[in-house]
Amino acid sequence: MKSRNVPKLGLLASLGLLARLGTAATESAAPEGVVHIGIQRRSAVDGRPLLRRAGGTITERLDNDIRQGAYMADVKVGTPPQTLTLQLDTGSSDAWMVYTGSAICKKGECSDGSFDPNESSTYATLLKDDFSIAYADKTSAKGDYFNDAFTIGGSTLKNLTMGIGIDTDIPYGLLGVGYPANEAGVRAGKIQPYSNLPVQMVEEGFTNTVAFSMWLNDLESSSGSILFSGIDTTKYTPPLTRLTLYPTKDSSTIHEFAVALTSLTAVSKSGTDRLGSTSFPLAAVLDAGSTSSYLPADLVSQIYAEAGVTLDDKGSPALPCDYRAAAGYLAFGFGGPGGAVVNVGLSELVLGAVGNYTGGKHDGKTACRFGIRTAQEGGSFVLGDTFLRSAYVVYDLINDQAALAQAKFNVTETNVVPFASLSATIPSSTPAPNEAKVQEGLVTATPTSYAAAAAFTATSGAAAGRVGGGRGLLGGVALAVMVSVGAGFVGFLV
Repeated sequence: MKSRNVPKLGLLASLGLLARLGTAATESAAPEGVVHIGIQRRSAVDGRPLLRRAGGTITERLDNDIRQGAYMADVKVGTPPQTLTLQLDTGSSDAWMVYTGSAICKKGECSDGSFDPNESSTYATLLKDDFSIAYADKTSAKGDYFNDAFTIGGSTLKNLTMGIGIDTDIPYGLLGVGYPANEAGVRAGKIQPYSNLPVQMVEEGFTNTVAFSMWLNDLESSSGSILFSGIDTTKYTPPLTRLTLYPTKDSSTIHEFAVALTSLTAVSKSGTDRLGSTSFPLAAVLDAGSTSSYLPADLVSQIYAEAGVTLDDKGSPALPCDYRAAAGYLAFGFGGPGGAVVNVGLSELVLGAVGNYTGGKHDGKTACRFGIRTAQEGGSFVLGDTFLRSAYVVYDLINDQAALAQAKFNVTETNVVPFASLSATIPSSTPAPNEAKVQEGLVTATPTSYAAAAAFTATSGAAAGRVGGGRGLLGGVALAVMVSVGAGFVGFLV
């Protein structure tokens, strides 16, 4: 796809300014103003969940590689182009790559490619030593900001601002696609917001607006896709419900993709339980850079009781791997009554194996990680990949909105609908009718019994039976399940 000669719109200190400047066209056989990017999935090699978030239409394929626990996209940087694979991250906003001469690459760990600025004739250093980003999983990268050519989804941006990780403990770079206000240098007070990838796609005429939609596909799939400035109506079950974005706990302004989670219901053949939390309604960040989801402690304890989840001596949640065939699911509600609902099956929450049970009800079975964890006290609530695989999500940075629908899995058809203009609302979407009332009438009480638990882990053809009972060990370590009782917690062995 070729870019047209579109005037540079400048740094995106305000998306509202862009909204008044109109839209740019693009020359392509694909729907005008849309770019498609493929992504590939990876699972964590060491069992640890990743939590990667800073503290026209383009389509790109997203690949799912079972090694690392992330969604990756192939890109090219520099002249001549150097090929790299970067982790997609909606929770941060900088695109950065690992320096070929870094210590981690010298140890042979940069199998996804690295960048050597000495091999690019178009490389230009912008700010030396001013790129520094730290993620919630304690990883980090430091180096320089620079400009260079950047190719993704068949589209080449002439002069994208990026970071180069000279000192980093991450063996691959990240592709942040969030708000410019969330750029690492901006958060640190070192620079003004610059035009990152979603913004510069508009400035160079590839896309119509600063927005993208994401379809991760199911847990077993190796790939998904992201559409810049468009949606694919074949990838979800209507309605596509539009929601307002909210500030998170640590900010009074919108710089992340946080929507109002207003209800959570456990559903199985044996019953339906409306789970409660004193945190409702809560601002939940939709973050593709996090492999697990992080929710309030009172809500998580109820989920564990429903799903038969146990904790090892380090506090990591686990359950039998064969629960992946279970028919129970969690219904996440957003934007109040009549708003978006996304059903997440237990099958999507059972992750990689971590050991074996010894003794008790699950003796001899393989134990797997569970994809919902307790958020750190004072931290943001995050809906990561364990939620996002079941959702079709549209992120609109111009109008500060997101749209959610139930995702369809393993769909091969396409029907791409571009955003009509820079300030257009999300195509084919309808607003949540009662979003203005999300503070009213919310259920916050903890269930006194769990009707759905009896069949939550049963397969569709299996006899219902309550999970638990007996005494079990995971790799020789006693497991404890935590349930909420009043304002406190009681732990007991299972």
